[in-house]
Amino acid sequence: MASMYSEVEYASLWLLRSKNVPLHLSIRLDSDQKAIEPHVKNLVVPHYEHCRSLELYTNDPLLWLPLPDSFPCLEELFIYIGTAAYLCPGATIDLGPPLTLRVLGVCNYYRPSRLPTIYSRFIVTDRLIISRLNSKTRNAILDHCHDVKSLVLHRMPHDVFPPALSFPELRSLDTNILHPSIIGATPSLKHLLLSGDSYDRNVTWTRNSIESLSRLEVLEINSRGITPGDIGHECLVHSEALKVIQVLHCENSGKFFESLLPSQADVSSALSPSCGGQELSLHAPRMPFPGLKLLIIDCAEESTELLAQERFSECAKRVLLARPNLVVCRWWWQGVNGHLKDLEALMLGRFILLISSVNIEMEELIKRYLR
Repeated sequence: MASMYSEVEYASLWLLRSKNVPLHLSIRLDSDQKAIEPHVKNLVVPHYEHCRSLELYTNDPLLWLPLPDSFPCLEELFIYIGTAAYLCPGATIDLGPPLTLRVLGVCNYYRPSRLPTIYSRFIVTDRLIISRLNSKTRNAILDHCHDVKSLVLHRMPHDVFPPALSFPELRSLDTNILHPSIIGATPSLKHLLLSGDSYDRNVTWTRNSIESLSRLEVLEINSRGITPGDIGHECLVHSEALKVIQVLHCENSGKFFESLLPSQADVSSALSPSCGGQELSLHAPRMPFPGLKLLIIDCAEESTELLAQERFSECAKRVLLARPNLVVCRWWWQGVNGHLKDLEALMLGRFILLISSVNIEMEELIKRYLR
């Protein structure tokens, strides 16, 4: 306990020396530090007025919340409710006054069976991240964030968005649920990242949601068993706007590559028998995902099978030859074998191996490889 208080004294000294310099405050208090939590609060509250970013991980949210009015320059706020928090049944948490923030994150690690109801009046302009919140809390937070440009919804309930919710400025959506009510509320959506395994193929897609999907430019799928063709009654298959697809945990790369080539029916419809019994091409067969320029794929389950690697190389080569404007990047988890190296040499600049241990953001991949 003595060391805990000495750390608080050191922090107090640094805060005093900071004077009026804009602060980034990060406060993480574990369950065994509950006794000093009031002392930490008394220490940092006088410095709220020049705090630009606040990150709070607490097991005692009612001690810290609601936030006071003394945040004139706060831009970023992250609130994490810890797993050891004790909240009475039916507890509610008020986050504070109607501040305007660039970034807000509210993540709850408390027991799912006793999720608190959280009230928020924060207006968020750039990025909103919410995780493990009930529907009432989610909707209350979103109701003040209509102009947000990037939205992250993780481990959220699988229910319908209220019709009143609309996000006309939203460009990027990262979600574990994909439902027409969400997509239909985002008419300007350009980047969709789908994680988790909660996709209902029997859902009815509305006209608004189909139109929103048809404007997508970047699609990332981090879910097993879901392919781009499954989404939105196959509207993405015909999209000219969709330029970038990333598929992680691809379970059958051969089948996926086949989906990027014209079907046999499309090929047959492009041919007509001539007088001599020969088939003549009337027009080029329709290419699925006609706007696709960059494909990023991860087939980690195949990484140790040499035959699978050879099959992957053959399928990728076939697609690259059929689609001269396409670049394919493959994430690689282990040592690279001859088949993939040969393909990289043959399709120089169009087939690229990415080492998985090197973290590269999607924006950087697009900047490097989108032609």
